[in-house]
Amino acid sequence: MFQFKKNTRIHIGFVIGMFGIIILSACAPDDLDYTPTAPPPTITPSPTPASGDATNSGGGDTSSTDTKQAQLDAIIASIPVNMPAGAEQWQINTSRGDKGFENPPNVQNGIGRRVYYRTQAASEMQITYAVFDTPELAQAHYERLREVRSTVLRAGTQRDDFPTPNIFGLGTTTGSVALIQDGNYFVEVFIEVYSSVGQNPLVASARQAINVLNAGIARYSTPDLKPARIEAVDVVLPAEFTLGDVVWERDASQNYPEPLEVGNNGLSVRAIYNAEGGREATFTYAVFDNADDAAAFYSETSRQNLSASLRLNPAGQGQTRDDFPQPNVFASGVAYIAAGVFQSNEVFVIVVSLETTSIPEGDPIAELAQQAAAFLQQSLVPTEETVPATDATIEPPEVATEEASDATPEATRQIAG
Repeated sequence: MFQFKKNTRIHIGFVIGMFGIIILSACAPDDLDYTPTAPPPTITPSPTPASGDATNSGGGDTSSTDTKQAQLDAIIASIPVNMPAGAEQWQINTSRGDKGFENPPNVQNGIGRRVYYRTQAASEMQITYAVFDTPELAQAHYERLREVRSTVLRAGTQRDDFPTPNIFGLGTTTGSVALIQDGNYFVEVFIEVYSSVGQNPLVASARQAINVLNAGIARYSTPDLKPARIEAVDVVLPAEFTLGDVVWERDASQNYPEPLEVGNNGLSVRAIYNAEGGREATFTYAVFDNADDAAAFYSETSRQNLSASLRLNPAGQGQTRDDFPQPNVFASGVAYIAAGVFQSNEVFVIVVSLETTSIPEGDPIAELAQQAAAFLQQSLVPTEETVPATDATIEPPEVATEEASDATPEATRQIAG
């Protein structure tokens, strides 16, 4: 069973200096900033600082603060690294704030988080999200910011296709602002500099910001089932299994020590199996909050994880198979290296790869992929007590016939590598 814990070490120097720290802490700002640290291509922002931060000057009971914090964390976790808006592609500007994020200094009676974006043409934008206990507090913040931005918003207008109240003030190449209140949530989009020709990106950027807000609200409202789901998969993966006349034994030394974070807030485990003849098969499972996040990971994985196989394939292409869940792509190389990726049960992505020193008979990558899918299905069936299998003998699954596995216009879609 996986345990998500962090080890803490207490240093002697810290203990000795405690009295000095206590004295200094009375005048030190209570500004804890846990910033996103995940590397590209996906930035996974860590939770915003807890109560007592400069963004939360309203006090209040602990349960109220914890609720706002959880709501804001869910929004921040939904922020994309790359965001199309207007004529340009915007990317989080990690050179501003702390890796592109900071706590806005002007949120009263609530908590907030700001993210900075830029484009290759040096356009600059900031988007601020804030959460309050009540719609009345959110509206008070909306009205105060409307006064602060009065120069730009003096000729501003309200749009019917956004939550109300809202106001949009379009500048020329600088100073375009949108303020939007949605219940106890508040969003500000500020286009600081727009360097490109074409339509002002304010409305398109605000629409993307509202999409992030809605995704965060949905994320907060949905319980996180991923840890239990991915653990259930790992539990059913056996120490060995038999496929045809081949015994595959799991190499426990190559297991992840705990589920790996992948994609957009996903969790992953893997199992590596060895068989005679220098054969190695890898089963990798990843689970996500929703089908869209799983599809995005599938799309990225089908390009990256199959690249070695696709380069070795003389046709330079992969194949989609009708005998597997959609979407899927399979590829094999002349070495023999083969791999397959498919999305299953909406929120799962399975990656299966096989490496061997000689070209095997039949269609082993399809047989292994069917076996990997069977393990997933087994993990989804609730039982009174699920125990990891230590010696499983499994009949080979039915695989596609030679005719069915051939690429045909009706049954196979060629995917460019």
